Amino acid sequence: MARYQPIEDLKQSRKSRAELETELDTLSEFAIQVERDLIQRYFEKGKISRAEMKKCREDVMLMETDLLS
Repeated sequence: MARYQPIEDLKQSRKSRAELETELDTLSEFAIQVERDLIQRYFEKGKISRAEMKKCREDVMLMETDLLS
């Protein structure tokens, strides 16, 4: 798993805006995958119903769409 710098370090870095945006995109993709994995795990362990899983997945898809636009 990649390690990420604290926000304060990123603000003080000499990286270009494009590099920072790329890092943010990578972190966002990672966070979305974590959400998907947790939803699946909760469903498999019986912590959420199939309907709840479906709703959660829809919410994650909306977040992902928002991040990509």
